[in-house]
Amino acid sequence: MKKLLFIPVAAGLIFAGWTYRPLPNQFEGYVSAIKDCDTIVVKNITVRLAKIDCPEKKQAFGEEARLYVSHITFGKQVRVIKEGRDRYGRVIGQIYLNDKDLNYHLVRYGYAWVYRTYCKKCDVLYEAERLAREEKKGLWGNPNPEPPWEYRKKH
Repeated sequence: MKKLLFIPVAAGLIFAGWTYRPLPNQFEGYVSAIKDCDTIVVKNITVRLAKIDCPEKKQAFGEEARLYVSHITFGKQVRVIKEGRDRYGRVIGQIYLNDKDLNYHLVRYGYAWVYRTYCKKCDVLYEAERLAREEKKGLWGNPNPEPPWEYRKKH
């Protein structure tokens, strides 16, 4: 009987010493700034959200999208899964807020497009965008929203 009691106690002592450590391709931190809808600052690291593209600040729905991201993320702890760096040196990442995929959320609720140039096999995101369009969520309430990559070419 004593051996049965000892085993769980010993196992508890072993596991109590374990701590969560993020994988090398990810980090956690608090959102300290919102540059625009798809670029935030976490732990003094500028992170460009992967696979999505939000309206530019001066573009239709750009300010609403930035304010929305600010409202749900500013001052909150997030997990960033790094996918690389862009030509400006920013981390390109998938952002999780309370284990919810922020990138997906922004597309699903009409605050972002799927960034087709950088998202070839993104069936889940394409379906989220389709649903947002169909339900006229966010920017899709506009009869003819202009994708940000086209807006940037003109301005």
